[in-house]
Amino acid sequence: MSKSADAISRGIVVSVAGNIAPPLAAFASAPILAQALGVEGRGAAAAGAAPMLLAMCALTVGMPEAITYYVAKRGPDPAVLRRGLIYLAVAGVVGTVALVVLPMHLIPDQPVLITLMTISACALMPALLLSGLRGYAAGLGQWNVIALERLIGAGTRLVAVAGLAIANRLTVTSATVTIAATTFIGALAYLRLRHGRSVEWKASESARELRLMKFALGIWPGALVGTLLSRLDQTLLIGLSSVREIGLYVVAVSISEVTLVFNSAVRDVMFSNESEEQSSERLMKAARASTLMTVAASAVVAMGCIWGIPILFGPDFSDAVSVTMVLLVGVVLGTPGSVAGAGLSARGRPGLRSCSLGVALVINIGVLVALSPALGAFGAAIATVAGNAIAGYANVIWMKLLWDMPISGFMTIRKSDAVELCRSIKGVASRWKHTPA
Repeated sequence: MSKSADAISRGIVVSVAGNIAPPLAAFASAPILAQALGVEGRGAAAAGAAPMLLAMCALTVGMPEAITYYVAKRGPDPAVLRRGLIYLAVAGVVGTVALVVLPMHLIPDQPVLITLMTISACALMPALLLSGLRGYAAGLGQWNVIALERLIGAGTRLVAVAGLAIANRLTVTSATVTIAATTFIGALAYLRLRHGRSVEWKASESARELRLMKFALGIWPGALVGTLLSRLDQTLLIGLSSVREIGLYVVAVSISEVTLVFNSAVRDVMFSNESEEQSSERLMKAARASTLMTVAASAVVAMGCIWGIPILFGPDFSDAVSVTMVLLVGVVLGTPGSVAGAGLSARGRPGLRSCSLGVALVINIGVLVALSPALGAFGAAIATVAGNAIAGYANVIWMKLLWDMPISGFMTIRKSDAVELCRSIKGVASRWKHTPA
């Protein structure tokens, strides 16, 4: 059944509320961790958790998106969820073993770091299983449950870090345990997940399993490359520039990523709705609305960071202002194509989105290697803009070639978009205001 525009708007607003919680909690807890652990301690805690956090993205094997796709298209199916969770559990076992064994051979002279990585590795499997539950809830359109999950995880992390600091018990080990545990504690939200009435598939369970894996493996390369596109530059910058430039870039990235919450919400909701029922006009309108919201958020962040960065992070980080400005341009340029990419995946062509991201990653690395030795963090930011723009525009071009959607339909914001966006926000706010407690 087709969902109304009001239902989609409500889903996006609720999703924004959930998506904004993790970056806000991370921003609030950052100074607490820095002051309690010091530079080296904070670095050790980050290094201990980094492999597990990267593995969380790399080892989903596209299964959460596949679960969303088939549940949105076919209706509730516990068998799809069960099979998806089995695959995620297997990936979790493989990943956990790798995270425990590899550091012993790669960094045998750093026992403390090995211990921290081992602690974090224990969270990998439950975190992957959580991603499967999130995918199922997305397929059912239960964005309130997903928002609650993210709020629980982010809120618990902030409260735990603050509580440990007040009790003078915030150490590298306790910080690592907190970071690891809060990656999956939000699963408690899915205790209230409503499955709905299961729909019988004409295909056999083995055929369903084959289709599920085929779609998952088609979308996985894009998810993996997307992770590399957003995180690999920070690793490569270590060998291309100075520690100071890395510090500037990390701060700029953390600030610019706050503006991604709107686009992430629109992308997730539209992937679910396009999987259920395709609508070219609705998809293009969502891309324009997402761009409009991202432009507004980026403008606010750009103005705030001019004085905010030197005050909050210190005068030594003043050069991060220009880097942040460039990254914000990249966020805006990539927004329409991100929604178009969700449309490609929802229409059964996830491989094309993966192709777009692959080309963007190659260009991103090339520009990074060419510019960063001389320009440092500023060069890395330019490389990110290039990668985001290429990935986004390539997705839009695919939509034009395959479904004859005009490029301007994704890119050109109209006055009516702003009017309709304001009307949708007011409508959702009004319904919440009059909802009985």
